[in-house]
Amino acid sequence: MLQFFVHRDGGPAGQWPLRHAGIVAADGSTAPGEISILDGLLTVATRHGGTVSLEVLFPLDGGPDRPGRELLLSTTLLPQRPSPYLLALELARKQVMRFLNALEDWNLAMLPADHRALVTFERAREDFSAALVSWRSVQANGAKADDPGVGEADAKARRALNDACEAGEWLVAEAVARGLAARADGSWFADAVERAERSIGRPATKPVSVVKAPEAHGVALAGVARVGCGVDPASFEPPAQAALTRAADFVAVPMPWSAVEPAEGRYQFAATDRWIEWAVRVGKLPVVAGPLLDFAPGKMPEWLYIWENDYETLRELVYEHVRQVVTRYRRTVQWWTVASSLGAEGAMGLRFEQIADVLRVATTVVRKLHPQGRVQVEIVDPFALYAGRSPRTVPPLLLGELIAQASARVDAIGLRIDLSDPAAAGAVRDAMAFSEMLDRYAVLDRPLSITFAQCPSGPGVDQGESGSWDGPWSPKAQADWIDRVLVVAAAKPYVHSIAWGLAQDTPRAAGGVGLVDAAGAPRPALLALVNLRQSVRAGQVVGAKG
Repeated sequence: MLQFFVHRDGGPAGQWPLRHAGIVAADGSTAPGEISILDGLLTVATRHGGTVSLEVLFPLDGGPDRPGRELLLSTTLLPQRPSPYLLALELARKQVMRFLNALEDWNLAMLPADHRALVTFERAREDFSAALVSWRSVQANGAKADDPGVGEADAKARRALNDACEAGEWLVAEAVARGLAARADGSWFADAVERAERSIGRPATKPVSVVKAPEAHGVALAGVARVGCGVDPASFEPPAQAALTRAADFVAVPMPWSAVEPAEGRYQFAATDRWIEWAVRVGKLPVVAGPLLDFAPGKMPEWLYIWENDYETLRELVYEHVRQVVTRYRRTVQWWTVASSLGAEGAMGLRFEQIADVLRVATTVVRKLHPQGRVQVEIVDPFALYAGRSPRTVPPLLLGELIAQASARVDAIGLRIDLSDPAAAGAVRDAMAFSEMLDRYAVLDRPLSITFAQCPSGPGVDQGESGSWDGPWSPKAQADWIDRVLVVAAAKPYVHSIAWGLAQDTPRAAGGVGLVDAAGAPRPALLALVNLRQSVRAGQVVGAKG
């Protein structure tokens, strides 16, 4: 068992947002257990015997020019013991460690001492030392949650946490600037090719666009990341088309099975036809189609569920559906997202070997019917929030390994980041956490695509349970999230593309997630996506990073 003193508003916290709180084992897997809070004491009762860390939402103070945030943060791995820890102190300890690890991992250890990231970090380290001294003094006297000494140590630890998070942001900004430049001028890819050629003792026999260099963290891709945007096939409006023309390198057209074949054997292609025709003939934009097989609730047709426990029949239906769709669009689609929500919480229940077989069937059909097409598979919650909640779920990293083992059948692993859906990856994290997540999937040595990324422009029904970015979600906060977080993906050498979720609000999309609203008025997010696309091409950050 772990216990933590938690203070809020100057005293012991009476309640705490625990919806996305989780227990993480030493190997990174989600550990089962119960998390509760009473009178300022947060208790983690875990059935895991070793060291574990706690993920929990925690408020960060704002500055004179920015509001506060509430982010999902993590402690270090902690031994279980009867005496309580101080939550703010353990979160600050982890942020300090993350900063030091990032300096090494991102080759930034030689930054000048007056760099803003290092100056801020030194302040964080001093604050952390002061908080640690105060806390040890309190511990020696048998602290209770309402002791004044606990409040004093908590205040110092919060300052350390705020400073460490700010230092991390400046470090991420430096890594992004270097990464964008190295991708745009080709030096990153050229270096990877040179190292790969040295390792095999001869030059490449033909031009390559993806290379794995020795000791490199993931693959390196030629060129820069593409920036695209999705549409709602049921809504075909000029403002959405104008936003795509202005901000996107490609159009992502969803094809949920429930909409394409609502009744068995009766296909309805009109909605997707008009968007694909517009993209090809008018927008002159490449098309990314899918997911063709989305196993999330509401994405599969109702009539299909009668075969949920008859896998052989389900497999035949999957084969026929993919064949029908690919045959229709193979002359107009460049990339296929063949599957999504495999092994996710709430998805149609398939055993691990059945998931592997579905992937094999779907990718084989696409490869056979459209040899020039590219194939990717989407992971809906790469942060693994759902892993461990149900015995029928598949941890996302394990699913990523399964996708990567599909050899040449899969060209990229797709990651879905949907902060407008608290049930999925809806907890708010900082840019460093986003970067770390991408690096975890990079070790699978496959290109990564951000197949879907969005956050709301207004507060949702459970805003307090999912965190906040620069205060409650607003149009400005939405644009700032694109500026500060999505740009991180563009600077990674292994990220192939980034797709914003929706061009325009529709009645089916809550939270104001579109680049333009339902009336056609542009949001700041549209300019932010335009700036992201220009930053990728220019090799430097374009636009203000408030």
